[in-house]
Amino acid sequence: MRFLLLLFLIMLIVPYLVRLLFPWLLRYMGKRMGKRIQRSFEENNRTKTTNSAVKQTPPKRKKIDKNVGEYVEYEEIKE
Repeated sequence: MRFLLLLFLIMLIVPYLVRLLFPWLLRYMGKRMGKRIQRSFEENNRTKTTNSAVKQTPPKRKKIDKNVGEYVEYEEIKE
């Protein structure tokens, strides 16, 4: 009899607690995910701005092996 009473009380209390705690848990996780997204967004912006400030190196010259044959440079034309 004691077991049934305890089971009945648990069945009444657990849904009530879930109803109270679930919205709080969702808000907490939402804020945490928002902070993570904000932090990653700021890190991405910071790396983009620092990368653009880096001195650009001139393009490297193409190495042509004389044993391969004749090398023809071409450009693709978009129609």
